[in-house]
Amino acid sequence: EALAGVNAALLTIYDVTKMVEPALSICDIRLLVKEGGKSGCWLHPEGIPESLQAVLTPQTSSQMMQGISAAVITMSDRASNGDYEDRSGPLLKAALEERGCKIEHYEVIPDNKQIIIDRLDTVVNTVAPKLIITTGGTGLSPRDVTPEAMTQYCDSIIPGFGEMLRKEGAHYTKYAWLSRCLAGIRKQTLIIALPGNPNAVTEGITILQAILPHALKIINEVAHD
Repeated sequence: EALAGVNAALLTIYDVTKMVEPALSICDIRLLVKEGGKSGCWLHPEGIPESLQAVLTPQTSSQMMQGISAAVITMSDRASNGDYEDRSGPLLKAALEERGCKIEHYEVIPDNKQIIIDRLDTVVNTVAPKLIITTGGTGLSPRDVTPEAMTQYCDSIIPGFGEMLRKEGAHYTKYAWLSRCLAGIRKQTLIIALPGNPNAVTEGITILQAILPHALKIINEVAHD
């Protein structure tokens, strides 16, 4: 039905433009994504355009991150001391697993710059996940030192991730502009720092899911369009 609709739309365009230029061709029509039915979710084996990734459902996006190894680290003094239960970390784990990632490591550590650097380095060198997402320590308080730790540890910083999170996050809350979330690369691991608020974690994953698969392909030198 979709292919028939595309052909009808193209024939309509041809009909209203043929008086200007009749030597037109209708070609390169193909199915890119199919959801539902017996086959469930199907993606074209040659991949899909990034513009289409932005409107995929979480179920479809999960197919694009299937098998990606990931680690989750929560930065929180009180949670690491046992004063309260970490909520953001488990929520982040569940969101990544829902999208097809394989969680290789999870822990809660205090808001300490050197500890953060040391734990990131340990995870990168022993677990070697393709993706590390942290939660917490990106605010304005004196104990929020995740951005400083990541800037010192990463081989390179990716400014666009933080810019995207703040811009899109502002649709949920005006306080998104106060977040210092960011992303960087260490060796071939993509590291992303999200805020510690559980709602911000859910929103952050939703915002980033469209570009994460492509970013991971580039970092790991996988062929891409």
